[in-house]
Amino acid sequence: MATHSLVAATSDTIRIWDLGVSSTKQKTSSAYQRGHRSSQSSGSSSNGLGSGAEHAHIATDAVHTADKPAGAIDSITAVSWASDGNTFVVGGRGTSMRQYGRTGETLQDIKLNRQTERGGSMSIAAVKHYGSASESLFVGNSTVRQVRRWDFVRKEYTTCQTHESDISCLAVCAKKRIVASATAQGGEIALFNLQYNTRSDLRSATHKALTCIDIAPGLRSHVSVGSEDGLLQLFDATRSGGAPLRSFSHLHSAPLRGLEFHALSSSTLVTVGLDKRVVVTDANAYSASSNTGSALEIRTQAPLTCLACAQDPYTIGVGTIDGDVLVYDARMTPTPLWSATVRPNHAVVAMDIAMARTDGSASSQPLARSTSQRESRSSGRPGGRSIGYSSSDDGAIAGVQPDRRRVRGLATSIDHPRPHDDKPTSESLLVSGKRADTSR
Repeated sequence: MATHSLVAATSDTIRIWDLGVSSTKQKTSSAYQRGHRSSQSSGSSSNGLGSGAEHAHIATDAVHTADKPAGAIDSITAVSWASDGNTFVVGGRGTSMRQYGRTGETLQDIKLNRQTERGGSMSIAAVKHYGSASESLFVGNSTVRQVRRWDFVRKEYTTCQTHESDISCLAVCAKKRIVASATAQGGEIALFNLQYNTRSDLRSATHKALTCIDIAPGLRSHVSVGSEDGLLQLFDATRSGGAPLRSFSHLHSAPLRGLEFHALSSSTLVTVGLDKRVVVTDANAYSASSNTGSALEIRTQAPLTCLACAQDPYTIGVGTIDGDVLVYDARMTPTPLWSATVRPNHAVVAMDIAMARTDGSASSQPLARSTSQRESRSSGRPGGRSIGYSSSDDGAIAGVQPDRRRVRGLATSIDHPRPHDDKPTSESLLVSGKRADTSR
């Protein structure tokens, strides 16, 4: 049994759960083995896998409430686990970020101001750990409109890139050594190459606020961005100044609040929005005219405010505007496997999942790139379609070459992830970009 650690926060409350996750392997149905999509309605509880399909069980091993970040953070907006699952960092509006131990005890405060800057409150839009040992932390600072890198050893900041308006979201890919950030105004999207210290900009198809961003984990150089108008855009990171490769305007009918590439595929995207929907989309197969290509759709009772996907690759965690956290297994029915409440009637603003231990041993791999009986009410309800992956996909993680798999009847190109490290891939990205500001 593996133990995952999930941290979720409202603006003033942080809770941590240790979740024991076990799988039951049984023979899958013949219909699923043929890759056929079952013809079930949105409200059906069947997922087409058959009663003998592999599925997960989640039990709450422990729950902790973190120390209040009083004196450091006035309003929480971001959280990030370290790669070992033993510490996490919380950021928001205040004078500092705060690092916690895995049971919620305060370890240290990290000042947001440099020694050369005047003291005062700053607004942090996002934080992301970086490195196999999480030796640094990338910070999207909206007040100074900069992406900065905090070195835990040297205890100093380095500036990566500066925006013309407030930063709204941030993503990091250690394998490609790329940092991506976007803004709340003007549609600014910037990519910073950590190997060559170069910057490249992408051209958004909308000037609405960009709310979420992610970098594909596989061999493809894809970056995806979601916005306040519900638009999802897919870019080629090697094309500086390039327009989106694809735009998806019919997936969500309300602002996007979370976006992640699927752990096994550079063309499969997981998105959540205020329209109360979780959608998994194969970008290669999606057709806007027929609205096909969505391998999974889950409907919830409350608008969704954040997302944390696991690399297992079936676990999807979401936060709601009502303060609930829901965890789904994409192979099963759209009913949550596990649910809990951070703080009733307070929106979950940030969450992250880490794999802390397996059979008592530590793991150096983060799950996020986001039971006992429910502690309070559930915000999920049966409804939507489910995604199906063959149980043979579990062994695909060890590979490095793209493969063709069928995702509930959709042919999907899967780029198998490599081990997490700081080494750049052989593909050089954004070498021709303009030099960025790296002053300290």
